[in-house]
Amino acid sequence: MSSISIDNFDDFLAIAREQTEPQRLLIVLAKRELPDGHTPAQAEQFEKGEGGHLAPIAGVDKLPEDIDSFATFADETKQVTETWDAIFVAALVGEAQLPSAEETDMAMEKVLHSIRDGNISNLLVFDNEGLPLELIAG
Repeated sequence: MSSISIDNFDDFLAIAREQTEPQRLLIVLAKRELPDGHTPAQAEQFEKGEGGHLAPIAGVDKLPEDIDSFATFADETKQVTETWDAIFVAALVGEAQLPSAEETDMAMEKVLHSIRDGNISNLLVFDNEGLPLELIAG
């Protein structure tokens, strides 16, 4: 059994491009924010760059071959938003053909709901430099 190492977003792209089944990448940009009703201690922790949660601000689906690199993708995101802190990524695999627009929209909605609900174990998460993030429930 071989293991896969993903050290950055570009590694993920390389693996996605190698897959034989057609797929769409579901990518959600997220921004770190404080929850409603946060405590002063949470606000202080947030100011130090810790705590808070990642809230989705935009989602896009792309074919793996439509993204040259993390750098070009990050540059493209400036058309949507100037700042984001992380991206969540999932792959929607088709059976012998690309998933339809309807299937893609439904899958994106599921990804967005999963992020909002904190159920992200089936998603990859990268920071705004393309490095993997490990999120800790708090």
